[in-house]
Amino acid sequence: MTNPNDVNGDKELTLTRIFDAPRELVWKSWTKPELLAKWWGPAGFQTPKESIDIDLRVGGWFNLCMVQINTGTEIWIQHEIIELVEPRLLVLRSEEQTDLRLSAMITRVQLDEMDGKTKMTLHNGPYSKEMNHAISGWGQSFDKLVELFKK
Repeated sequence: MTNPNDVNGDKELTLTRIFDAPRELVWKSWTKPELLAKWWGPAGFQTPKESIDIDLRVGGWFNLCMVQINTGTEIWIQHEIIELVEPRLLVLRSEEQTDLRLSAMITRVQLDEMDGKTKMTLHNGPYSKEMNHAISGWGQSFDKLVELFKK
């Protein structure tokens, strides 16, 4: 389910997915570098395990680098962990520099148990208008996550 919202010219999105995996495994896929490296990033990108640095605590960090496979272009992503309730809630804050301003972007990941499966709700934004690829990027990443749980 996708619900993009336009807020004061900035975009926010909410994505919901049901994974055929227990909540603890979905949580680990977000917080363990060896699992995160297997799914993070849209099609055409990989995230080397060595680039992932997570200090899993409020005030800690969630940093990584996505690499575009065909060009080698690196996209470094740095977040501060601002809320954490294991294994249910992870809230990350990052800064985005635009031409006119520096703005905070919040990524909120909530995991709820559903009869042995996990309902994941991701809320992310606000995005500048230049970041209109976010919905497809997250969707492609979550498609990789589905495949990870099939193995």
